[in-house]
Amino acid sequence: MCSHSLIGFIKEKIEETDRDIGEIYYDWKNMEKSENLSVLKTIVETAVRNFSENALLSLLNEQKPKLDHYHQILLSLAPQVYNSSSTFSLAAVRTPPQFEKIRLYLMAHADEEKTHYTWVINDLKNTGYSGPHPLKKMPTLSCLNYISLNWYVAEQYPLARLGIAAVLESIGASLGKGTFLKVVEVLKLQPNQVTFFHGHGDTDVGHIADIFKVLAESPLSDDDWKQICYFATMAGEIYKSIYEEVARNVL
Repeated sequence: MCSHSLIGFIKEKIEETDRDIGEIYYDWKNMEKSENLSVLKTIVETAVRNFSENALLSLLNEQKPKLDHYHQILLSLAPQVYNSSSTFSLAAVRTPPQFEKIRLYLMAHADEEKTHYTWVINDLKNTGYSGPHPLKKMPTLSCLNYISLNWYVAEQYPLARLGIAAVLESIGASLGKGTFLKVVEVLKLQPNQVTFFHGHGDTDVGHIADIFKVLAESPLSDDDWKQICYFATMAGEIYKSIYEEVARNVL
């Protein structure tokens, strides 16, 4: 990597192109664990920044969203949230025995997340949605892409399921801190109508630190880290597309 450190190289490329760092070549050989973790943190920070620029949040910042936007993003997320805990469970089952801390965290996270889909359903009900049950609707293309990613990773690269979680938890925390609280103001909603986004904003902050701690304390190889970082990058792009799709499709 010449005279540049890997982290410096990544930051330089981000500044030059403002593109998703999944396209950047990583020299993983002889990388220290702390540097691996720094790479993942950089990927997560980049994913959060890129997500904040999606078209749906732009409408929100311009105070132009409709209630239909809110309903459609909840409907789009419902199958993803419903499947999330199952993919954590599968990843735990597929995790090799030498990664016991990761396996236990995946199991605990699956248990914690297993009823969060009810927050989505309740928010829809409490804002007057009267259409088909959210889980009986076919998932949108972008949501199906994200669900498929999680199942594939859980089966084939179970350790990387935590990389995806780090991205989503960080995005959730950024939404809960203020972005989606604007929905309350613009759409005149009550606290019991935004439980999903507000609830994840509260819980996801702690999860991020837990995930980084578990990864740092696990005997991960360079290849393990490469897979974790690759799928974390993909997750950020695909999850953002769920919001973009809603912004395009709601008139």
